[in-house]
Parts: sequence; C-alpha cells; structure tokens
Amino acid sequence: MQALTMRASRRAAALAATLAATMALTAVGTDAAEARERSSYRSSGNFASAQWIQVDDVPVGQNPTVGNVHRGWLDVEPSGKDRADVWGWIEDFDCEPGELPGHGGHGFEEEEPSGCVHVGERWIDGYDVSFTMDKKLSSARLSAPAGVITVAGGHGDGDFFAQPPVDMVWNGVGDVRRSSWRETEKVGRTTYTYSYSSTSREATMSGRFGPMGFDPALSGGQFGSRTVSSKSSTK
Repeated sequence: MQALTMRASRRAAALAATLAATMALTAVGTDAAEARERSSYRSSGNFASAQWIQVDDVPVGQNPTVGNVHRGWLDVEPSGKDRADVWGWIEDFDCEPGELPGHGGHGFEEEEPSGCVHVGERWIDGYDVSFTMDKKLSSARLSAPAGVITVAGGHGDGDFFAQPPVDMVWNGVGDVRRSSWRETEKVGRTTYTYSYSSTSREATMSGRFGPMGFDPALSGGQFGSRTVSSKSSTK
C-alpha cells in the first residue's frame, strides 16, 4: 500500500509543477512599465488507485500468448463531478503452480521469480467514466458498461483489444489520512507557488474488471479527494 501512496504523491507534485509551467499569464493594469503579470490554477476532485494479481485456473503452457497470471494497476483521475478518466497497465505471465510475479516493473519493487515468464503487456484507458465516492471515505465505485474502457496491447503475433464491463469497488480500511504541502520558487522575475492537499484512505478491492476479480490477498488500493493549485506572479 505504501507504494500506492508514494506514487499518488509524486503524481500530484508533477501535476502541480506542470500546470504552473504551462499556464498562460495575463497582464493586468494600464501602464506597461508597471504592469504585473499574474495567473492561477486550482483543481479538486476524487481520485483512486488499485493494484492486483489475477490467477487463472489454467496450466502453465496452455495459453502461451496470454499466460495464466495477470498483474494490473489502475489510476483514476478526476474529470468532473462523479466522473473520472482512468489509465493503467496489465502484465501477463505464464507461471508454474504456486509461483506469482512480484511487484516488479512499471514502478513496482520486487524482482520476478524464476517460475514465471513474462508473455505480454496491455494498457488500459477510459474517459468520462462514472466514479462515485462517499464523503466519509467508506467506499468508492468505478463503473462502466462494455465499450467505455479499453484494454489493448500486443501478444504473440497479434494485437489484443477489448472493451470489457468494469465494476470496481474500493472498501475503506484503517484511518483516514490527511496531507498537504506548499512550495514556492522564484525564477527570474516570476514567483511560482504550488500547493497540494489530500484526504485519503487505504482500501480493499472487490467487484470485477472484465473477467478479472480481486483476491483480497493479492489486491489493494487507495482512494480519496485532493486539491491541486498553482499561482504565478511576475514583477
């Protein structure tokens, strides 16, 4: 779960920096010699992330292009009230009985065991998907009928493409966490201020992502709300 929390914080910091670096400045005042240029950006909304390992009841070697074990992660980013954009990844392995891939690859930490062979990768994306969360952070839900979220990638000699129905539920566990930071830097005549605050909670996962479910021992997540803002002032 710590890897999910750290990755969410790094995404927020990168988002704030990117927004501040790219937003257009608007000049105010009438005297060009004394004009001050200022701009600001603020965004808030609900977010979530999840990771899981799905084990199929298929012997090793029977499905060489898709494998029998699938490791996935998913990020849910706010796009509007009760709406979100999603993106993520699924890595497919062919594993001997009792063997599972670790949390290596794509930002995870552990190395792969010798009993698993990596056979393919798929990416996940979807836009304007239904995402709801209760105010007490008891649960959150991502739901989409078939045709909204895309899973695609390369396997063997062909490409994989599917748009499965998705119904994922985050069930809050443990304490609610609150965090915030604020940073100011000056570049030339311009001062940039970035700030971030969030309320989040760790979660167990339930529901389905297409044919994949969520084994409590092999899945987990995080969800909450956050505010990202940035300001600049040029003298």
